[in-house]
Amino acid sequence: MKQLFLGLLCLTLIPVRAQAGPQDWLRVIRYAEGTSRYANPYGTAFTGRQFDNSQPHPNTVYCSRGLCSTAHGAYQFLYTTWVSVNGGKNLPMTKENQDAAALRLMQYKRGVSPDAPFNRYNVNRLAPEWASLPTYSGRSYYGQSVVPYHLLENEYTRTRSKD
Repeated sequence: MKQLFLGLLCLTLIPVRAQAGPQDWLRVIRYAEGTSRYANPYGTAFTGRQFDNSQPHPNTVYCSRGLCSTAHGAYQFLYTTWVSVNGGKNLPMTKENQDAAALRLMQYKRGVSPDAPFNRYNVNRLAPEWASLPTYSGRSYYGQSVVPYHLLENEYTRTRSKD
């Protein structure tokens, strides 16, 4: 907090946390889903297997540690979610299509604007869509492993757009 004196007028300047932008949210979700550590997060399936993301969702099931999933792509779209969010079409899983689909899920299915602030409230609202995001209780909506909120906040702060 800073104070600015202008003659007889004193203004107190309080730092306001910048709104998150769409790219900020997308980076945090990729981080939480574990795909950001791969050279091509958009071509990463559940278990880390790579696939050709210029093609439609392959609907391949992979299993690891007792969990099986059709999750593919940077945001780990299940086949049914991918087709549904794309109006019933199995579009190619390009970067552009995946980013657009993730933002549609955020805004239209979970009610979180891509420009909404990054905070616990909004992360909790997205938790039913992305199992790696924590609910208010700090647990996964689906009982899977979760990335703690403080680590998501660190990633958001570290990579936030400087617009």
